[in-house]
Amino acid sequence: MYVPFFKPNISQKAIENVTDALYSGWLTTGKYTSEFEKAFSTYKNGSHCVGVTSCTAALHLAMIALNLPKGSEVIVPTLTFPSTATMALHCGLNVVFAEINPKTLTISPNDVEKKITSRTKAIIAVHIAGNMCDMHALQDLAKKHSLYLIEDCAHAIESEYQGIPSGTIGDIGAFSFYATKNLTTAEGGMLTTKNPEIAHKVKLLRSHGVDKEIWKRRESIAYQQYDVLLAGFKYNMFDIQAAIGIAELENLPQNYQKRKILYQNYVKAFENDPRFELVSQQPNSKHAYHLFILKLNTAQIPYTRDVIMQKMKEKGVETSVHFFPVPLYTYYRTEFGYNQTQFPVSYQTYLQLLSLPLYPDLSMEAQKYVIQTLRDVISC
Repeated sequence: MYVPFFKPNISQKAIENVTDALYSGWLTTGKYTSEFEKAFSTYKNGSHCVGVTSCTAALHLAMIALNLPKGSEVIVPTLTFPSTATMALHCGLNVVFAEINPKTLTISPNDVEKKITSRTKAIIAVHIAGNMCDMHALQDLAKKHSLYLIEDCAHAIESEYQGIPSGTIGDIGAFSFYATKNLTTAEGGMLTTKNPEIAHKVKLLRSHGVDKEIWKRRESIAYQQYDVLLAGFKYNMFDIQAAIGIAELENLPQNYQKRKILYQNYVKAFENDPRFELVSQQPNSKHAYHLFILKLNTAQIPYTRDVIMQKMKEKGVETSVHFFPVPLYTYYRTEFGYNQTQFPVSYQTYLQLLSLPLYPDLSMEAQKYVIQTLRDVISC
């Protein structure tokens, strides 16, 4: 049997929406993008929402919109996708890496506090695999030191922290609609904020700083000369993306339930096996079940994680790792001199991590095969 790590689930409604957008003659930012932003705003308790090309773009625009001074510091977790850190670099900021909590894989508030200096201006909280960060602790630190708090919600569309939706707790939230995400637009992202001034600024920044969106100018009878108010970027979401997003947002609840069942099946399969350790969930919070990450008890397994992955692939099961510590990538090691001894918790945790297939179309039969294959491989 072949089990891919991920398989997209695109509804018939999404296909119909895209077809409608294609036949409409209007392919870039327009009515579908506006409709998707409004629908996502409703989903996120009325937050202002701005559709962009990716979560990376949302993070970039977030730091620009907050006017973080060049040379100031932004605290970022070690265990995340590289864009969380690289966007800060592109804004002329200094990245300070904080260790993770090895139980939850999210940023450690205790280590964050140790890394705060007079130059620190923001904390980026990355919710991992659908698991929320300890937001109360991070909010307290942000308030105490007058820092901005940005949520990287790439893995956390459905997540909630003590009843509060992800992306609505910090000053700004950044969401990903990449192909493998719980809600996909193939590529795409969304910035959320409770601050209307930030939302307005981001709308300008995503489209070259132009003050009148082209689809609104087109609807006007008289010609409208636009003005450029800011030095912006080409980060605007377009209608074909949004057409998919509208349909996938409607399907989110039912797909969530499918992933939840699959996630719980994995938990039951591995929770009492001493060769594995489950990732702890944030108390009183809703998990998005984006990824199922298993921690290997390497002392009780005869192979390294990478050997296990190779053996599983030979048997038709694709797996992955989330994530490699960012400061240990070649660029960061050569540019800033980082090494694994500076981040022992993240590095040792990374060596244990194994992500198993999890998506709505994963059949029970395929999941049983994944579980049995892993057991067989480590028992050889």
